[in-house]
Amino acid sequence: MASLQKLLNDRANKKLQSVETLSGGNVFYYTFLDTQSGKCQFCYKSPGTGCIVLEVWGAAGSGGRQCCCTMAGLPGNAPGYSKKYIRVCSGTYICGWAGCATPAMSLCYSGRGNCSVACVFNSGNNGCARSEAGYGGYTRCITSGTPYCCLRCNCFCASENSNGCGIVCNYRGPNGAVPANGSSGDVNLCGGWSCTRYWCCCRGYQLCGVEHNVSIAPGIHSAEGPTCLQFSRNQAPTNNGNGGSTGRKELEIAYAGLGNTMPGMDFCWQGSRECGCYDMSGCYFGSPGVPGTSGVGCAGVRSMGVRGGHGAIKITFYS
Repeated sequence: MASLQKLLNDRANKKLQSVETLSGGNVFYYTFLDTQSGKCQFCYKSPGTGCIVLEVWGAAGSGGRQCCCTMAGLPGNAPGYSKKYIRVCSGTYICGWAGCATPAMSLCYSGRGNCSVACVFNSGNNGCARSEAGYGGYTRCITSGTPYCCLRCNCFCASENSNGCGIVCNYRGPNGAVPANGSSGDVNLCGGWSCTRYWCCCRGYQLCGVEHNVSIAPGIHSAEGPTCLQFSRNQAPTNNGNGGSTGRKELEIAYAGLGNTMPGMDFCWQGSRECGCYDMSGCYFGSPGVPGTSGVGCAGVRSMGVRGGHGAIKITFYS
């Protein structure tokens, strides 16, 4: 049996390597760092005989785009997760693609991104691991009532605290949102669904009474199932022009509290606002396994939602 010191040393020596420097380490990590849509292929070749742990995450759900007249809506949902243990020999290939998250190009609902797939060839344990993408978040322009009541009337799972206030989760709804699945691996876990609590029983883009619970995919911080980030949205530090907020900074702060940082972003056409206005590039995206929050409209301004993290593949080789 290996000593504790040896296990700690082995863990410390692991390095994240790109495909170009694979020979320098025993971890291969692949994701898509682009603002375009689609899915991105990869191909990994085993450096020798040994065992591989293959982990696959689908694309995370993006937040919905908003127009002019409501508070924050529902965040996107976490993707599924699949984990497979494989004995390999030198020359074994693992090929597939990492799915891309859908940018929030359409009002209200951004849709669903691509699944991720990794398949093993030339091994005695051939097969594939697959993970579905999380459903996108949802928001709605309303002219009366409250965001909570509007979302509940759109058949989302909801629990009312008082008249016009309560918790709404991104489950069911007009697009039939359900947890994303992982499949074909030795371990397959579903992604969780995200929720929004409305403390303020009012209408408009005021954010003082909005709290998000954003589900993060299994395998990112926990091997047992999805984890959750909970944070309150506010006007600062994510001021989006005339008072709207994307929620990116709050999400980034919460995510950094778990020891990670989110990627950078592209400014919109005015050059000073985060992912709002009429930017058509998808702006920025979250880290793998992390969904995006919705846009928040303000007078005369459309606000893009935060794009969810792209899918990812992680291959750990043990000789």
